[in-house]
Amino acid sequence: MRLSPLPFALLSLLAISPAISAPRVPDAIEEALAQVGWTRDDLGYRPKGYWNRFPDPAAASHKLRAFDDLFSEPLRSYDYPRTMANAAAKYLDPAFGSVEPEKKSDALYHLVYSIGVDRFVGGFRNFSPNLTAVAPAEEPLKTAIGAMYAYSGRDLQPTSFGATTAWPAEGSPDAEALKEIPLELQMIVARAIYNLLNAARWRDLALRNCDSDDLTAVFAIRDLGPTQGDGLVFYPAVADVAASIDWQSMAYSWLKATAAAGLLREEAAQWVASQPAGRDYLAKRHYEFSTPLGRIVIGDGRARSFNLLDDPGSIALCLDLGGNELYQAPVGSATDLFTPVAIAVDLGGDDWYGDPAQNAGFGTGIFGVGILWDAAGNDHYEGKTLALGAGQFGCGVLFDEGEGKDHYTAETSGQGCGYLGLGFCIDGGGDDKYTLSGGEGQGFGGIGGIGVCIDRAGNDTYFAEPDATKAAGRADYHSAFAINVSNAQGVGSGRRGDGSDGHSWAGGMGAIIDLEGDDVYTSGNWSLGTGYWYGMGFAWDGGGNDVYKSVYFTQGSGAHFCIGALIDEGDGDDTHLLEHTAGAALGFGWDFTNALFVDGGGDDRYSAKLISYGCAEIRSNAFFLELGGDDTYEYTPGLLGFGAVDWRDDYAIPGPMSTYMSDAGSVGLFLDFGGDDKYVPTGELGETLPLPMANGASWLIPEAGSSHFGWENYGVGVDQEGGGWDERDRWSFTFPSAE
Repeated sequence: MRLSPLPFALLSLLAISPAISAPRVPDAIEEALAQVGWTRDDLGYRPKGYWNRFPDPAAASHKLRAFDDLFSEPLRSYDYPRTMANAAAKYLDPAFGSVEPEKKSDALYHLVYSIGVDRFVGGFRNFSPNLTAVAPAEEPLKTAIGAMYAYSGRDLQPTSFGATTAWPAEGSPDAEALKEIPLELQMIVARAIYNLLNAARWRDLALRNCDSDDLTAVFAIRDLGPTQGDGLVFYPAVADVAASIDWQSMAYSWLKATAAAGLLREEAAQWVASQPAGRDYLAKRHYEFSTPLGRIVIGDGRARSFNLLDDPGSIALCLDLGGNELYQAPVGSATDLFTPVAIAVDLGGDDWYGDPAQNAGFGTGIFGVGILWDAAGNDHYEGKTLALGAGQFGCGVLFDEGEGKDHYTAETSGQGCGYLGLGFCIDGGGDDKYTLSGGEGQGFGGIGGIGVCIDRAGNDTYFAEPDATKAAGRADYHSAFAINVSNAQGVGSGRRGDGSDGHSWAGGMGAIIDLEGDDVYTSGNWSLGTGYWYGMGFAWDGGGNDVYKSVYFTQGSGAHFCIGALIDEGDGDDTHLLEHTAGAALGFGWDFTNALFVDGGGDDRYSAKLISYGCAEIRSNAFFLELGGDDTYEYTPGLLGFGAVDWRDDYAIPGPMSTYMSDAGSVGLFLDFGGDDKYVPTGELGETLPLPMANGASWLIPEAGSSHFGWENYGVGVDQEGGGWDERDRWSFTFPSAE
C-alpha cells in the first residue's frame, strides 16, 4: 500500500515512496528486456568521440542541460514531463496560497522557474525573486516615473540657462492628472515601476558584452522556425549574440519580471475590492504617461480601445482595473531594444487582444521580457508571428488566469514558443480553443529555447492546420506534400547543419501540458510529443476522454538524435487516429531517437498504417506502453510495428568508414497491460490479425533464430494481464485534481 496523500492537494502530487513492507510488482519492462538479455543499462545512447560521421553532440550548440542524460536514460522521459505537469498543477491550483496568502502572487514566478528557467540555465533555486522596492509616501508615481527617466540617462526636469523646466518633461501628460489617481493606487503602480526597473537592469547587464550590430541583426529575424530545421539559412549573428549573453543575468530579469507582474495583479485586485461598489475607480477612463522606456497606462475598467495606431510607442506598464477592453496595442510585449521589460495586467472583463499593425505582441519577449496577465473573462487573443507567449533571446508569457472560454489564434511562432529563450502560453481553465494557422507553436522549442503551452482544466481544442493547401511553404515530403509540417503541440527541433553549412544548433524543449478535461488535438506532421535534431518534445495530458488526430512523425516520435514523448496519464477512453500516410507514431524512433508513448488506461482506440506502436528504426529506442483497458489496435498487416526493429547490414558488420551503427543498440518495445484487446486490420474491423499480435501473447520481431535476430537489435511485444512499471509506479496517483 502507499502512504495517504498529504492534506494539501498540490503536495499530494509529489512522489510518495511505497511502504517498505509492500511487495514489489514485477516490472514488465525489466521482464520484456530480459527476454533478449538486456537490462535498463543497455538502453539509450552514450556517444563516443571515435564514432566517425556521428553528429558530434558537443558540436550541437545550445543543448538544454537535461538532454544528454535523457538521451542515455530514455525511460526518464516519463519523469521529466511529469515534474512539469506537477508544477503546473501545483501553481495553477486556485487553492495555491490559501495557507500562506502572501505567496499567492508568486505562482507565475514559481511556474516560470520550474518549467522554464530551471531547465534552461542552471544557478537558480526559486527561494525568492528578491523584490524589495518601496515606493515613497509622497508623489509616488511622479517619483517612479522620474526614476525611469534617470535610468535612461535623462532628466525629468531638464536644465538650461540656469533654470529647470516645470515637471513633467515634454511629451508627458499634465501633472494635474496625477492628482486624480488615488494615492493607494499610485503606490501600487509605483512599486511595479521600481520592480520593472530592477528587472530591466539585469536585462541590460545580460547584454553588456553583445555587439550592437549583432543585436540589431538578430532582433530583425522573424523566421527562425521555418528556416533552421535543415539549415536553410545561417544567421552568424545568432551564434555571436548567444555566446556573448550573460544568461544568468538574463534569466534573473525574467524571474523578477514575472514576480513583479504577480505582485501588481494581487495588490491591484485587493485595492479594487476595497473600493465602494458602483463608483468609478478613476476620474477618467484612462491615464497615460510617457517615459523613455515606454508608456505607463492605467485604465479604470470602463470599456475603451488601446489603439496602436493612435500612439505607436511601446507600453512598458499597463494596468486595467476591469471591463471589456479592445487592445490593439501590443501590451505585455518587450518587442524593441529600448523596452527591456513590459508588463500588462488586466483584472477582468471579456477582452479582445488583436494587433493589426505588427506581428509580435501580447506576451512576447525579444531580448527582454514581456508578460500579459489577464485575470478573468472570456477573452480572445490574436497575433501573427512571435505572439501570444513567445520568446526570442528573451521571455514572453501570456497568462490567462481565469476559467473563461478563451480563444487563441496565431500564425507561426506563438502560443508557447521559444528560440534561445522562453515562451509560455498558460490558461487557468475553461473550455478553450487554440488555433495555429501555420506552425511552430502550442509548445514549440526551437534552437536552444523552451516553448510551453499549459491548460489547467476544461474541454479544450488544439488545432494546428494539417492541410498543406492552406498554409503556403509548409508541405512535408513524408506525406506527398499534402500535409503541413506543424511543429506544434509539444515539439523540440534544432538546426540540422550536417547537410548544409555544418553549423548544428540543438533543438530546445517544446511541451504541451493539459491537466484535465476531454480534449481534442488536431495537427499534421511533426507534432504531439516529437523531437528533431537534439530537441525534446513532450505532450502530457492528465485525464479525460481525449482525441488525438495527426499524420506522421507524431504522438511520441522523433528523428535524428532526439527525444519525443506523449503521455496520457489518465484512464479515459481515448482515440489516437493517424490519417493520410498515418505512421511514424505511437512510440516511433528514427535514427538514434528515444521515443516514448504512454497511456494510463481506459478503453482506447488506435489507428495507424505503418511503423508505429513501439517501432524502432536506425538504432532507436522506441516504447509503446498501454497500461490498462480493452483496447483496439488498427493496423496494416505485414508492415513493421508492435514492438519491432528494422534491419541494416551495418548493425552486424561495421561500415568501412564508421562503426557507430554496429557499436550502438536498438530496441522496439510494445507492452499492453490487461484488458480484452483487439488487433484488427485497417479497414476490416472485426477480423483478427494472426499472431504475433494477439491478446495475452508475446512475440519478438525479428523472431529468435532469424538471421537478423541479435546484433543488439531487438523488437519485443507483450500483451499481458496486469504488471508494473517502475518509473511510474514510484509516483503517487492522486494527480491532477485537488482534494
